[in-house]
Amino acid sequence: MRFSCEHFCNSRSVQQVAITFKGGDATTAPGRDAMIATHAAGSGYELTFDTTACVFCTVKSSAATVLVDDVTEVAGAAALQAALEGLANVGAGEVTVVGSVVEVAADEIAVTYDITFGGDAVRGNLQEVFEATPNTLSTSPGSLTSITNLVISTTSEGNQPSGSVYLRWDCEKRTRAGTVTVSTGVANVIAIDGSASDAVFVHDVVRINESGSGLSPGTTDWHYYKVIEAVHDGTNTWTLNIDRALDAAISAAGTYVAEVGVFTSSDSTTYGVSTGCGSDGVTADPQMTLELLAHNPTADIIASRLSALDGVYSVAGVSVTRDEIPAGNSRDVDGGGTMKEVVGYDFSITFTMNNGNLVPLECVTDGLEAFTSSNAVLDGQGVLGKQCGASTTTDGQFIDGSFVASINYPHAAVAAALGVTVEEYSSEPIRWNADASDVKTALEAVVDPGGHRSSARCT
Repeated sequence: MRFSCEHFCNSRSVQQVAITFKGGDATTAPGRDAMIATHAAGSGYELTFDTTACVFCTVKSSAATVLVDDVTEVAGAAALQAALEGLANVGAGEVTVVGSVVEVAADEIAVTYDITFGGDAVRGNLQEVFEATPNTLSTSPGSLTSITNLVISTTSEGNQPSGSVYLRWDCEKRTRAGTVTVSTGVANVIAIDGSASDAVFVHDVVRINESGSGLSPGTTDWHYYKVIEAVHDGTNTWTLNIDRALDAAISAAGTYVAEVGVFTSSDSTTYGVSTGCGSDGVTADPQMTLELLAHNPTADIIASRLSALDGVYSVAGVSVTRDEIPAGNSRDVDGGGTMKEVVGYDFSITFTMNNGNLVPLECVTDGLEAFTSSNAVLDGQGVLGKQCGASTTTDGQFIDGSFVASINYPHAAVAAALGVTVEEYSSEPIRWNADASDVKTALEAVVDPGGHRSSARCT
């Protein structure tokens, strides 16, 4: 099973370097050019780029650029870009620099350089990764009043996971959801919606949520009943005769959220729920991890949180590995067919002691500390900004289904001699885990084409 915290990486971190010149004519293009040209020959600036705390950067180190002595709009941008690409923790093609000149006041301009990281080496959100070498720019004597050395700011945050989640666990099962109608007038009969192809079998288990709040995490008011008989009305309703002795009765007539099917591959337990999901069958209710999981938990923390649940064996019951999603990895994050680059983590979770086929874990992202994006704009775009999900990479074994017992009568040779037709006699579907009495009942119910019972008794 794979559990992922990932974020759409269309928003790259944009850092801005601003140099302010004061003391000249900022109202005309020639005046602005003159102000920029009056910085002292040979003076410039250096930037130190520190990625040691950058979570998703390929190279985590600190490196300083060469001296950049051109502070013009276009050539200065190209010089800064070349200096950054020369760093071991950036590299060629990983960054784009665009310069601009802005009039701040009549005697003041700002030259700004927007630095956008667009490659695979520097990903996610960058915080205070630049540091300027102070007082490297100076004025020519008598030229400008002042030059403000390098104000560095973040104009657009990159996108990476933030916040926390819960994980919702459910036991081995293969069920379909439905709506159950319970009537107090008929003690052991309920109705569940579904077409004839949504087959319900004897020995299936119906799980009903009496709280009426759907299948949401945290619900504890679940009831389990075995199906004794199932009859379809030919339209969209199954009438089920259930064994109420296995669980407390629903307290009031009404309509409830439910699911019906198989909850385990073991037929030896009363409720159809395996020992790993609670020996009494009732503690197989869906559960959430008891503590929040940060967006970047270690593999050991995931294993510990899952092992604390009732349905997971606490000793050697789960194995977890964590992998950072590789640079350049793209996924269809919104199901629309368009691949988008993502950053984040994949957790591979193997349940080693829970026999049967497990349903995928579910992420619950509205905990005490919500699951968010570091980029505020993308955070408001739902799955396009952030995604927490789980999928099954390898199915477990799950015994399920039904069989039909058939016989042809009479033997072909006898039929030819007597001049009669060989007829096929078949039972109704018999559940895979039916007991001897169920098989006996099914066989005794077989009728010939004329509607006559084929066997009055069998053992």
